[in-house]
Amino acid sequence: MDTMTPEETAAAKSDAYDKANESRARDELRLRQQIEQLREALREANATIAALNEHTDKYEDAMLKERRLAEERIKDKAGEIERLSGLLWGGRCVYCGEVVGKDRQNQDLSDDVLREHVRACPKHPFRPTVVGSRPSIGLVASS
Repeated sequence: MDTMTPEETAAAKSDAYDKANESRARDELRLRQQIEQLREALREANATIAALNEHTDKYEDAMLKERRLAEERIKDKAGEIERLSGLLWGGRCVYCGEVVGKDRQNQDLSDDVLREHVRACPKHPFRPTVVGSRPSIGLVASS
């Protein structure tokens, strides 16, 4: 049986201790490198997120601008629909431009509606005269 001298035992323990320290040092270095790689990946991910947020903000601003423009167009079109509906349901006085009878929602303008307009129209040439059996003079039915 081999027995080791105390010096050999101390040297063997020292070698084992040195190998263990080297192994720990390599492991620590490897872990520090992995941590640095993860930190770099995190920095890149944060930069990507910041860039995406910037693009998202620009996209949202563009979308809000488009929405405002669309709402304005809708408002304009609603006004145009209202105007055209007034032309559809009534007659326009060729002298003053007013649409009469648009509240009736049909194409049949009564003589009374036309007579009332002629009596009140400041530009109608027949206003001072008594309106007779021809109330449609000066009015054009819209279609």
